[in-house]
Amino acid sequence: MASVFEEIGPYLSAKVLVISIAAGISTKWIRERSGEARKIVRAMPNAAALVGQSATGLYFRPRLGAEARKVALRIFDSVGETVVVDKEEHLNIVTGLSGSGPAYVFLFLEALTDAGVERARENNRQTTRRLPVLDRRLSKQHCNNRQKHPSPKNRTLRF
Repeated sequence: MASVFEEIGPYLSAKVLVISIAAGISTKWIRERSGEARKIVRAMPNAAALVGQSATGLYFRPRLGAEARKVALRIFDSVGETVVVDKEEHLNIVTGLSGSGPAYVFLFLEALTDAGVERARENNRQTTRRLPVLDRRLSKQHCNNRQKHPSPKNRTLRF
């Protein structure tokens, strides 16, 4: 990140609006490396911005003008819901909940899926182990047991 500001800092005038979506990089840090730029906004959108459903937190550096605020709000309102926090440290909460939250939800859903798949595999293993017993007890003739023991509406017969 420092190398980016080393490269662009000299070109940032006082008229430029700098909007950062870098988690954990303070406006003070940005200000110290952004030449003459004074208009700084920190934003924390989340992955749902890709489908217009983001929950974005914004922090405006003190003394940021109304027009610059409107520009930032217009940008992030276009990809979902926007909340402005009055203290920069509150953006860390937004980062944890809104920014990282979707990943935790997907991780939880993935774990549920994995648990369901594993349970289904265990059920299938149990069923498979019992099939020879079922075959010996019920099948005196040499016929297709799949046809002898169909599922409801004969779904096992339709492949």
